[in-house]
Amino acid sequence: MKKFLTALIILSLNAAQAADLEVVSLNLEESIDMALKNNPEIFQSMEDREAANWAFKRARRQSGLNFGYSFSGRRYGRSSNGNPMQTNNDFNNSFNVSVPIYHGGQLKNLRRQNKYALNAAELMFENTKQDIKLRTTTAYYEILRCRDIMHVREEEINNLQEYLNQSMIRYREGVVAKSDILATRVLLADSNQNYVTARGEYEKSMANLNTLIGLPTETPIILREEMNYVPHDADVENCMAYALENRPDYAAALFSVKQAESAIKVAAAEKKPFVDASASKSAEADRIFKSDTSRSWQVGLSVQWNIFDNGVTSASVNERRANLRKAQAVATQILDAVHLEVYSAYIDLKSAEENISSTKAAVGSAEEDYRLAKIRYVEGVGINLEVMDAQEKLTKARVNYYSALYEYNVAKALLDKAMGVPIDLIVPDYVDGERK
Repeated sequence: MKKFLTALIILSLNAAQAADLEVVSLNLEESIDMALKNNPEIFQSMEDREAANWAFKRARRQSGLNFGYSFSGRRYGRSSNGNPMQTNNDFNNSFNVSVPIYHGGQLKNLRRQNKYALNAAELMFENTKQDIKLRTTTAYYEILRCRDIMHVREEEINNLQEYLNQSMIRYREGVVAKSDILATRVLLADSNQNYVTARGEYEKSMANLNTLIGLPTETPIILREEMNYVPHDADVENCMAYALENRPDYAAALFSVKQAESAIKVAAAEKKPFVDASASKSAEADRIFKSDTSRSWQVGLSVQWNIFDNGVTSASVNERRANLRKAQAVATQILDAVHLEVYSAYIDLKSAEENISSTKAAVGSAEEDYRLAKIRYVEGVGINLEVMDAQEKLTKARVNYYSALYEYNVAKALLDKAMGVPIDLIVPDYVDGERK
């Protein structure tokens, strides 16, 4: 293993020198942190949250004071009864203040509507971070899997080369048939081809992780961790209960339902009278800001009631009721997805857990079978085909073992995502706080 890792480091250093890129050493936690800081999807979700925040602030300010200023100025000429044309100036400065008194609950529900939209955006930001964490974790383990399979393929080549060297000596002594030498060379060529394929998969997996964490695609990475098995003892019922309380996308969907309910009330308010208070002051003169101006002021209330609008308001209400039904259907769909994702990830986790123990035992058996096949062949009681078959089974057993480790760790990450294991936002605390 040490020889293999040394070879990988040398390969990475050579690639870095060729591409003029610095080798990056990472563990899983560092990879996730980089992805959460650099991935473009994080910035997109962050801006969605920012836009929702400003929309809420705009809705909240619509119920406050409105202060306005207007200015008009003109120059005009007038003549009558044959008198010479007289030129005059007319300037007006006006200040006005207005405040809504009653809008049928429209402004209050508009604030609620935008507040629920902000809540949903906050939760979806958390959901995006959890999704990025899952994808980064999967990409990290994919590199480890490819690295381990490269090691298996490299060890297979070393075993076959050593076996071929021994066979060549015995062939010169007339003990081994030429067909055995040819068969070994064919298998060795296949092993080299498999190694090249594994190396290509390893390089592509590094490129995938680089893209997720914001590094140049060709950046060589050295991972400081090994795939291991850490038992997961939670049962599916507890996982499901946790998910229903902590999944941010489901909580966001419930806020979207509330947002649609408030939108109906906003539209329905158009049937009610709107009452506004206003005050204004104006000054007129024939010169701008002349001291002896004509002044006036007024205060009052205005009422606007749209008694008949030819069904426009009713159509708007019905449109938003349809949006509500859609939001409810989306929430139900997400709830079903939560159940399915948790259950599927849990089954995958347990299946991979069983495969780890069985494939680990198979590796031990395959190693012993390969050792005995070589001994029998050297002693003349076995044939070359048995050695080749034992080597292929040993390689397959080792690949299966590392694949089972990979599937277990990925299933564990999938289960964490399906349950809504938090990164920054504790969903139950957030939802309870918003309810207050």
